[in-house]
Amino acid sequence: MDKSWINMPRNTCQYMDGLNKFLDFAFANKTIEGKIIFPCPKCNLKKWQTRETTYEHLILHPFPKGYTF
Repeated sequence: MDKSWINMPRNTCQYMDGLNKFLDFAFANKTIEGKIIFPCPKCNLKKWQTRETTYEHLILHPFPKGYTF
């Protein structure tokens, strides 16, 4: 999956499009009870969250540096 959009400004169409494709893939392949491991540097990738919560957080906050999952 192309992740070139991850470091773009979060208010760009490219970032939002990439984020939605990432979430589509993650929620189609890696969910448990409708949640994924939340890509959040504060949570150290330990919390499980819904798509809505993950989307909101990743619009407001950047992905962890070097995120490759």
